[in-house]
Amino acid sequence: MTLKLTVDAFSGRPNPSVDLTPQEATDLVARLGTVPGGPVAAASQPARLGYRGIVVEQTGQVSANLPQRFRLAGNQLIGPTGVLKIVDPAIEQSLLGNSAMLARAGVPAAVATALVAQSTTHAPAAGPSTTTTPGSLNCARAPLYEPAWWSDLASGGSRQINNNCYNYACDIRTDTFAQPGHAANAMYTAETCLALRAATKADMLTEIKLTNITCPAEGHLIALVIWPNVDFHFYRMNRDGLWSHKPGGMPVTNVDNSNKLIPDPRTADRGPYVNFCEFMIVMHGHVKIK
Repeated sequence: MTLKLTVDAFSGRPNPSVDLTPQEATDLVARLGTVPGGPVAAASQPARLGYRGIVVEQTGQVSANLPQRFRLAGNQLIGPTGVLKIVDPAIEQSLLGNSAMLARAGVPAAVATALVAQSTTHAPAAGPSTTTTPGSLNCARAPLYEPAWWSDLASGGSRQINNNCYNYACDIRTDTFAQPGHAANAMYTAETCLALRAATKADMLTEIKLTNITCPAEGHLIALVIWPNVDFHFYRMNRDGLWSHKPGGMPVTNVDNSNKLIPDPRTADRGPYVNFCEFMIVMHGHVKIK
């Protein structure tokens, strides 16, 4: 049996992952040991910034007792049909405390410590808000808020897991988890405002300094924020004047980490993405990402 673990914590960069040894995989399956009787609650996905759980994929022989792909989050096993009971509810914290395994996945010690802290404080998933309360602006050239088009995993689609916050902000599907600067051979070299600014400029995004948010004459507004020296994240303004975002391979949402609507990304609860860099304009037909 072969198991792949992915620590789901980043929004812009691909998440770190590690293949378990056969013995590690056997031990993990024994500890998971789902309790018969089916799901005990409906499935949910924590569309938030920062740590969102550990995704487990069976890449070899499939265990009949476990889904092919599932998530450990909040000490629960979240499968495609719902939340399942597990024998050892502390297994998520145990995996996060395995510094050797995280090092094999390429997670620096400082980031590993941050993940443990985030895992004990994150709130239950809220999912996309169904509210229709508009913002103070109506930007005719901005994209509509259509979370279902991007959040298609439940229906067997691939847009959700293969497109990140940069794809969503630019409103361009590439199925490559697009990276700033990649299309222009000018990839960012650090997770800083300066480095990401240069990379997005190479992709033909336009920087703009705003005190008050206004509708651009052409294109639509996006905003760049940074988890210092770890990751980047983008928001985009909807046609109704509110903001939405796509945390990595998770569903699109229009709420922040406090489950509140986002009238201004500068004041939103952004979790570990504490550095607000700037607003930018996506000129439709000009931007190329990869």
